[in-house]
Amino acid sequence: MKKSLTYSAALATLAVAIAPVIVDAVPSFGDDVSTEPAPAAAVTAIDEPAPSNGFIISYKEGTSEAAALNTDSGAEQGVDVLDDTSKASVAEAVDGIDATVTRSHAGAEQTAVVELDRELNAEEQADVIAKIEADEAVAAVEPNLIATPEAVTPNDTYFSQQWALANNRGGANFQSAWDYSKGNGVTVAVLDTGLARHADVMPNTVAGFDFIRDAKSAGDGDGRDSNPLDEGEAMAANGCWKGFPATTKKSGWHGTHVAGIIGAAQNNRYGVSGAAPGAKVQPLRVMGKCGGDAQDIVDAITWASGGDVPGIVRNPTPAAVINLSLSSRSDTCPSYYQRAIDGAVSRGSTVVVAAGNASIDARKVAPANCNNVIVVGAVGQKAGLAYYSNHGPKVDVFGPGGDQRYDRGILSTVNGSSDRPNNTSALQYLQGTSMAAPHVSAAVALMKSANPSLSPTQIRQILRSSTKSVSSCWAGSGACQAGVLDAAKAVRMARG
Repeated sequence: MKKSLTYSAALATLAVAIAPVIVDAVPSFGDDVSTEPAPAAAVTAIDEPAPSNGFIISYKEGTSEAAALNTDSGAEQGVDVLDDTSKASVAEAVDGIDATVTRSHAGAEQTAVVELDRELNAEEQADVIAKIEADEAVAAVEPNLIATPEAVTPNDTYFSQQWALANNRGGANFQSAWDYSKGNGVTVAVLDTGLARHADVMPNTVAGFDFIRDAKSAGDGDGRDSNPLDEGEAMAANGCWKGFPATTKKSGWHGTHVAGIIGAAQNNRYGVSGAAPGAKVQPLRVMGKCGGDAQDIVDAITWASGGDVPGIVRNPTPAAVINLSLSSRSDTCPSYYQRAIDGAVSRGSTVVVAAGNASIDARKVAPANCNNVIVVGAVGQKAGLAYYSNHGPKVDVFGPGGDQRYDRGILSTVNGSSDRPNNTSALQYLQGTSMAAPHVSAAVALMKSANPSLSPTQIRQILRSSTKSVSSCWAGSGACQAGVLDAAKAVRMARG
């Protein structure tokens, strides 16, 4: 038995990729969602014109003006190609409100676009329209409306504290990305400690699996089963084997926190918002009280991507994205990890891996040092390399992970207990590359939803080429060759 424990110890030294500082907990909030009605949407006053950049004048089909506009081959003359009467009607209308035409060009469907040097109030707009429409050749004169994305700030209670989703120095600009995609139709597998029941996450999940074979580590009285519930990691000192854990530890609900970063429900006037609120999270339990066994992780990678695992029915909802917020010290990538990753990628899954939190070169940890993965380091709110983050040439992109020496960590979902799971849904700030990786996984989900044909290789290339700069890198020259995630830019590039 002692030899077995030693062997297990070698495998279970797999470390959850979370920095040791866990502070700034938000008080738990109950499962009762407020039924208070949402505030009324703002309504534009009737006497305020819609934002406009001038006018579009439509000329009647068959008129000489319509024919003249069709001859404006460069589309740069606009009203200048019209006859004197029509040109004069435009000039007089604009002069009458003391404005200036800055540009005019021809458009489709017998139209001329007239841009002005300033916005007009409602009275001025009406005056210009009336004067130009007096021209018998004109079919209509209408404001050249400026379209804006229909994005609305989510009403989730703590959304204002989710700096990582905003367009700031360290934030990943998800709010702008949501104008194009929210990850609908994409499943993200979270290989972690499982998922505690949480009111903000459960609506966005699909069936997962518990891959932990060791009943002691699983804490649920059995081995593998179809229930990926996080049973908690609380354990007395030396409870797994001598030296592990070194001191008594409490349950951290790591998998629930990662799942919430990706897929917490949005616009439910509750909790937080996931970065990919339209995606589905598939919880796969691979780490328990005594860490994670590499074989369990290998099997979970294979199963998540739709591959065959002996004794387990094939995954009915294969994941397009696999998140691995975990790491283990190893100078090389074990061949079993590489085979599992290569198999997943061949089946179309993009594998996202945390770089680790040892403040060392990511080439010294697995599976970050494997090929065919997207390796994620962490930055703080000011976009500087987080003090704990691994770094170096293996890192493909840095994501928001938090640096609580200077600012906030990442706020996400946890259970309200420090031991066994209870029915309390809670939130907590955590920091680590474990938090950075799911932001990238969420961005990949948005990209795949926007363009399902993208391959894992294409996704990695887009992520690497769509970043913004790391503001500071304490680890030295060459350690921060990658940039910081910009989800909006990545999604726009994915759309083509």
